[in-house]
Amino acid sequence: MRAAEGSGGLTLTEDRFHADPEAGKTRTEQRWTLPLAVASPSGAVQTLLLQGEAQVAVPPGALVNAGQTGYARVLYTAAGFDALLPRVGALAAVDQLGLIDDAYALGLAGDAPASRTLALIAGLPVQADPIVWKRAVLDLEDLDSHDAPGPARDAFRRFALSVMAPLARRVGRAASLGEDAAVALLRTDLLLALGDFGDADTLAWARARFDDLGVPAAERRTAFQIYAAHADRAGFDALLARAASTADPLEKQRQYDALARTTDPLSAEKLIDVAMSGAMPPNGNEGVLFRLAERHPDLVWRLATPRLADAKAGISKESQWQLAGGIASASSDPARIAALDAYVQSTVPESARRPFVGAAEQIRQNRRIVTKVTPEVDQWVARRAR
Repeated sequence: MRAAEGSGGLTLTEDRFHADPEAGKTRTEQRWTLPLAVASPSGAVQTLLLQGEAQVAVPPGALVNAGQTGYARVLYTAAGFDALLPRVGALAAVDQLGLIDDAYALGLAGDAPASRTLALIAGLPVQADPIVWKRAVLDLEDLDSHDAPGPARDAFRRFALSVMAPLARRVGRAASLGEDAAVALLRTDLLLALGDFGDADTLAWARARFDDLGVPAAERRTAFQIYAAHADRAGFDALLARAASTADPLEKQRQYDALARTTDPLSAEKLIDVAMSGAMPPNGNEGVLFRLAERHPDLVWRLATPRLADAKAGISKESQWQLAGGIASASSDPARIAALDAYVQSTVPESARRPFVGAAEQIRQNRRIVTKVTPEVDQWVARRAR
């Protein structure tokens, strides 16, 4: 749904949203009746049933789909978004979350600048609902995952750390008695993100806590994940040996899952070999390969996919197909589509091929993010830093 400013207020126009811009080239006349609430900056709310187009008399800075009761993405013009942005901190949590979700989806689809997501996150108050902050942190992590190493990514990470620093002080690193469960979930994601973005204090905290039995188990597990992701090769090898010697299957799997967050390609290769060797608890290697592919999709495709059918790996035929599609869909390399198609043609019966179409679409989206979305986000960060 499009929201455009005019002399009489807002013009709301129903339109079709496509996560894949290519799908949007096929137009449809299908329309829905959308229940909507439009909140003016004063707080006054007007409700309507939108079908096609409607005019709403509201001043600039109005929030469309207030309360997020309508099933719609809202695309604001640049002027409309800029007028609404200063109000973000005062909005209800559900509307903060809705704005961030809309901005992120529309940004990845190319309908709006993806940097709107960053502007919204930067405008969140530190006391915003932990569920809203959890979404914000995950979006920052996702944007970072598509950025190549270099000065632009370093600048993005500095921006992300500056946004998260006050939040980190608010939630701390240890749980407090009687705290909201949402705070605990946020804390885990936040600490993992701080580690991934290179926060020196968080990395030092993880090194000191991951093996300290005097630390609460949940805190120790988070520290272990951070340390495993960023350990040097000697440290990774020590953790790999530790996981191999762990008797309890649940704890063994937790350690392997943590090691799958490694940022080092050589360490990832070692873990792939372990995953394909049959040394992990039953079916545990599947989750490890999926996690490794999040950071090393092309490496995992090259080294693991040809071995998925190895008997000692113990992976069922259906799971092999799921893994191949999942590993490929994490890539942004267009050549992966042809490689995936060759795998499907040679390995997967025609009746089971439909899910692989989605994998190819995801690869195209990843490529679009790398070539179009990430540069725009990096330029926004650069302008903000001046």
